[in-house]
Amino acid sequence: MYEGHLGEITFSSDGITIGRFVKIDETKLPKRYIINKDATILFWNDGTKTVVKRSKNDKYDKRLGFLTAYFQKNCGMSKNKANKYLDNLEEE
Repeated sequence: MYEGHLGEITFSSDGITIGRFVKIDETKLPKRYIINKDATILFWNDGTKTVVKRSKNDKYDKRLGFLTAYFQKNCGMSKNKANKYLDNLEEE
């Protein structure tokens, strides 16, 4: 049996997980952000920024603004397609 580190999980010789290691890829995090009641702006290491604005009917939610901007930057879709995707999420 192999004993040691494999990916993000460490296994013991008897096959039992003995620990987890979380490695944060800081290149995927914004270097700076601004959150206020009307907009969320994420500034990225590549010099770009992502802006998400709250409409009149939207409830203020700093987490949702941040995650929406993060998704738009990292999903590989255009901003419009990313917004349509998020708008069409369904609950089971």
